[in-house]
Amino acid sequence: MDNLEKSDYSLIKSAWPILFTVIVAALLAIRYSMKIDESSYSPGDGMGLLYGILALALILFLSGYRIRKSLLRASVGSLHSWAQSHVYIGVILIVVVFLHSGFRTGGALSGLLLTLFLLVTASGAIGAILYKVVPLSLSKYGKHVMTMEVIGARFEKLLAEADKQAENRSDKFMETYNKHIRPSLASHGVKWGYIFSDEEEVIKACREKMEALQLETQSDEVYGMSLVGAIYMEKERLSHKWAMLNSLRVWLYLHVPLTMALLVALSFHILGSFYY
Repeated sequence: MDNLEKSDYSLIKSAWPILFTVIVAALLAIRYSMKIDESSYSPGDGMGLLYGILALALILFLSGYRIRKSLLRASVGSLHSWAQSHVYIGVILIVVVFLHSGFRTGGALSGLLLTLFLLVTASGAIGAILYKVVPLSLSKYGKHVMTMEVIGARFEKLLAEADKQAENRSDKFMETYNKHIRPSLASHGVKWGYIFSDEEEVIKACREKMEALQLETQSDEVYGMSLVGAIYMEKERLSHKWAMLNSLRVWLYLHVPLTMALLVALSFHILGSFYY
């Protein structure tokens, strides 16, 4: 990341909480300074309609984040600044939606729309947490991203390297390798427990395991076991990233369908407003 992009990220990161507070305060101040009669308030008239239009505009803006993510080399702001705006504007949208609805659920369609909106918001919050943990462990500032395909190919290469190191070793060495090390090297399964551990904890556990195995290894093969151990630790480090990437995939399977359902319900809501 160049200096300009770093300063852009720092500025956005520090400015958004202040901007967010000002916007929310302004929205609430406008709403309650109007002295609206709650009994006659309608989301389809006056301020209710204006809040509805603002909510729609914010939803369309938030949709631009997916476009920005697919165009990493685009020059319209850094990916981090868009991520910050996505989170804070998403929370502002919650306020606008409730102001639009008058803090009421309304009819069946409005209730469904509000329910979907809250589910999308909740899943978005989970995604924000995941993206805070995952991207920096997989890439540097959103560039040179380590994809699942890259990690999968690296798994195969590490297994081949370890098998080569284990060639022509003693029976005891091969027994230890085949029983305690190779199964992990050959597995592409997701170790979901790694999601709740950081990379250093994973490496520490691997190192302790290899130190214990080296104590059971013949003195003239300790170096060979250490080489295999280094490969094993690299595999588990990548397995940690593999688990993180798969957690994002599972999240997308939840968030994207909910978002699509929300957009469909929103379309019916907008069309219905022209007839009722």
